[in-house]
Amino acid sequence: MQYKKFMYLWPPRPQTTIKPFSSHFEAMKKRANWIGQLKMNGQRNGLYVDPDGGIDMWNRHNTHHLNYNAQAWVIDMLKKIIAESKAIPGQWLVLDGELLHCKDKTTKNIFYFWDVLVYNGEYLIGTTYEERHKILLDLFSAITPVSEDEGVIKVTDNFWLAKNIEPEQYDEVWKRTETSFVEGFVFKNKIGRLKPCIGMKNNPDWMVRCRKEHAGGCYKF
Repeated sequence: MQYKKFMYLWPPRPQTTIKPFSSHFEAMKKRANWIGQLKMNGQRNGLYVDPDGGIDMWNRHNTHHLNYNAQAWVIDMLKKIIAESKAIPGQWLVLDGELLHCKDKTTKNIFYFWDVLVYNGEYLIGTTYEERHKILLDLFSAITPVSEDEGVIKVTDNFWLAKNIEPEQYDEVWKRTETSFVEGFVFKNKIGRLKPCIGMKNNPDWMVRCRKEHAGGCYKF
């Protein structure tokens, strides 16, 4: 489906939550085609790149961020990264991820992405998550990352991509949640297909979230 003009896309969100190392957590290790990704302590962030190269950011409530105004250097950085990517100029691009800036004092002006909803002017309805994640990684593959570990590819110090965590890695990578800005996992079905991003509760069937606990209970995403 072609995406020719701006249309707000409600970000896909899981509705099912499980506890770490519960029976449900252990069961996720046995579910065919499912992987995990790190969930950060950030704000949902849709990055819209228009055909003229303009950058716009939206939260999960269909508004611009109310507590974040990107400085000029941030917009210039994002434009430079997009220009160095494999995105075709003159076409819409929409990335889905998080802004790490306001919730944890150790992270500022960091953009973490895990999905592509519009690629080269095509609204990717019907594609699998596996297909879109490959598009995401390929988009920025020409840029040598500054670092890479079990759960994150740091394209630059301020621009990160999610890596897929295989079931046999869940226990080990979960240790990353000891870092203040890592909240937990989101499990995703690689063959789950994107449905239209309409309304706040869309595409819940191919995602499950798992939140670490703290003194007051579990974090709320």
